This record gives sequence, structure tokens and C-alpha cells, in this order.
Amino acid sequence: LLEHTIKPMMEAEGVKMLASYTGITGPRNTIIDIWEMDDMEHFRAAYGRSLGKLPPDNDLRAKLDKWVESEILTFMDRRF
Repeated sequence: LLEHTIKPMMEAEGVKMLASYTGITGPRNTIIDIWEMDDMEHFRAAYGRSLGKLPPDNDLRAKLDKWVESEILTFMDRRF
């Protein structure tokens, strides 16, 4: 889902994936994705536009809710 749907969808809106990591220790199935974007509004607008471009039968949120047990979104500013 990430590689074939979310990543291309967001990158088409100018949100670049810098890295994706999977944990080998700690909580199982932990994935950390690092995205680069202009600011929070860029993320909101890109996500909204991306969802609007999906075919009506592609309910991305329902898929995520089915496959993702827990999600933590953290937004950071680059300092240097």
C-alpha cells in the first residue's frame, strides 16, 4: 500500500519520501517513514488532493484502518 499507492500519490503532489524504515527490535511491524514537505498546509492540501484523485472504489482510509493497528504522525521542522 505504501510503495504502490501512498508514495506515488504523495510524491505527485510534491511531498517527497526521504526514507522508510522497518524495526528489527521493539514493537513488531513498526514502520517509520520520513517525508519532506514545505509545511503542514502542504501536507494537508497534498493529502486531500491525492484522496480526491483515487477511483471511487479505492477506499484508502478503510484499507489503512484494516491493516494499520496503530499510527503515530509526528511533524518536525528541520533545524539545519
